[in-house]
Amino acid sequence: MVRVVRAGVERSISTFELLVGDVLVLETGDIVAADGLLVLGEELRVDESHLTGESEDVLKSVSSQAVLLLSGSKVLEGYGHMLVLAVGPNSQAGILNQLVRGAAAGLDTGAPSGSEERAVPAGVQTFLTRKLDTLATRIGAVGVAAAVAVFVVNGGRYVLDTLDGGAAAGLPLAQHV
Repeated sequence: MVRVVRAGVERSISTFELLVGDVLVLETGDIVAADGLLVLGEELRVDESHLTGESEDVLKSVSSQAVLLLSGSKVLEGYGHMLVLAVGPNSQAGILNQLVRGAAAGLDTGAPSGSEERAVPAGVQTFLTRKLDTLATRIGAVGVAAAVAVFVVNGGRYVLDTLDGGAAAGLPLAQHV
């Protein structure tokens, strides 16, 4: 259940009844049920770590540029009203959920929902991935060839230095005989 202001009256509704354009009432302990803009309230402190990965709390304030609230964020401190901009699968948490589901189903869904890009099955290689694989193979072959060349040159130097050093060591002995 969430609290919204509709037609100037505050009431509790199910999160499934939440619509774009509703004014959502937020207070300490609430989980933000949709994406939206903070329209009333000062110093609303939220935890967005589930979406952004940042462990620090984020301060939201109408007087600052930080007015966007993301669904799934937890209100740690403060009170405010938020204008709902996106709900369900169109919210940031919904898009993230669809990406995770697509990955679990074996699809590469590199684009948000509603995007014109199509999902590529996980085992299928695109033109770009084939080209990148070819490039990586060639770079690897050049690296191996360079390593072999360095090994041969250094081994040859060692052998020549050993042979040259052995002949020079026997020379004084031959002069005394």
